[in-house]
Amino acid sequence: LTQAMENYLLSIYVVQERGLRVTNPNLVEQLRRVPASENLGTSLPAVSGMLRRMEKENLIRLSDTREIDLTSKGRQLAESMIRKHRLAARLVVDLLDVPLHEVDAEAHMLEHALSETLEKRIQDRLGQPKTDPFGQPIPGNGYKEPRNVVTLDKAKIGKVMIVDRIPEDDAKLVAYLYENGILPGVEVVISDVAPYRGVVTLSVGDGLAVLGYNLSSEIRLRPADSCDQIRLKRTLVPSKSIFSEILRLLSLRYHRVMLPVFFSYVLASGIQGRRGLPRPIFELAFCRFDNVYSTLFCIGIRFPPPSTCTYIFAWCDGSSTWCATQTRIPFVV
Repeated sequence: LTQAMENYLLSIYVVQERGLRVTNPNLVEQLRRVPASENLGTSLPAVSGMLRRMEKENLIRLSDTREIDLTSKGRQLAESMIRKHRLAARLVVDLLDVPLHEVDAEAHMLEHALSETLEKRIQDRLGQPKTDPFGQPIPGNGYKEPRNVVTLDKAKIGKVMIVDRIPEDDAKLVAYLYENGILPGVEVVISDVAPYRGVVTLSVGDGLAVLGYNLSSEIRLRPADSCDQIRLKRTLVPSKSIFSEILRLLSLRYHRVMLPVFFSYVLASGIQGRRGLPRPIFELAFCRFDNVYSTLFCIGIRFPPPSTCTYIFAWCDGSSTWCATQTRIPFVV
């Protein structure tokens, strides 16, 4: 396959994934979102010529109405390209800390160069991630679609929702979403939907964010109570990044420990979701753990040994699972 064909397969797959018919106008619109570094022609003759070549290669089929669909061969190759692209996106974020608005362009450059061997090594190194940094599923990694997912323009006003997926291919939009905390795993509340004014207003944390109504159909939300469907992990050994972040946040906001709170809590796989968690003692911060954005709650404090206390923390990870860990920290009375 040529690099241009790979980009066409990827674009057709994305249009279908968004629930749209793959017509020439919809395909051209998606192709124009591909970074300029890919050098894709989007004129009518260029697109028509490429589609004819792909039809001859048995990658696509054209209906009588000129709607485009992938053949079984084309779908297999498209899923391979999508998998490489989204793994590359996860790689540059998780290991290289590339800013989110630059990720799509970098992933496009990497996707064409990944061999199957390197792809498998990346999968293993990243822990078989189910989604990319934008919440988009990585084919073949066991992703399960959450129930009752809706697009932002169809969400109910006043209901607490969790961002499930955001678009990746508009760098300016991604930068805006990042600055306003509208990221996968984050709780938001729809304050106002005004199609006649062309805007949607969201409440994110303590602030408000305004989005264009035409973009709202590309942001997907799931109900906040979807976390209740998955069991709390039995144990979780905190990674170095989680432990260091907890210490940093505590040192900034809690120079002295609160009044003793004697609290008995057992990490058990039988406890279901957030409804099974105790009411948080305090909400520490909204922060990033292992490249997943979540609110960190303190759900318990114990004082068994002298001069130390054990905090029990909980947060929701990217697959809607509530995690918990215990951290022992010296304190000053």
